[in-house]
Amino acid sequence: MVETYSMGVPISEYRCNICGVGDEPCVHLGGTKYMGHELGPTNADTLEKIQAIYASEQNMAIESFFDKGWTFKLGDWANGFTAEKNFKSFPEGVGWAYNKVFGDTND
Repeated sequence: MVETYSMGVPISEYRCNICGVGDEPCVHLGGTKYMGHELGPTNADTLEKIQAIYASEQNMAIESFFDKGWTFKLGDWANGFTAEKNFKSFPEGVGWAYNKVFGDTND
C-alpha cells in the first residue's frame, strides 16, 4: 500500500516544479514547506517585516558572503547608506532594519 496525503496523492507524486520538494507538500502545492524548510511563525514574521520595509519605500540592501553572515544596509548605492550592520542570523538582521525604519533607532 502506498502512503498518501489527505488529498489522496501518493508521496512519490509530490514533486514541485518550482522548488523541487518531493517528500511533503510545499507552499506551491498548498503545504507549509518552502525549499524543504518549514515556514513557521518566525519566518512569516520576517517576511512581513521585509514587506513592510519595502512598502515604506526605504531602500535597503542585503548581502551575504561565505560565513561572514548577512550585511544589512539602509539606503542605496546612488545616494549613500545611512546605516549598516552585520548579523549571523537573517531574522535578527531583518528585525534590526525594521526597528531602524519604524522606530527604535538605537543600534
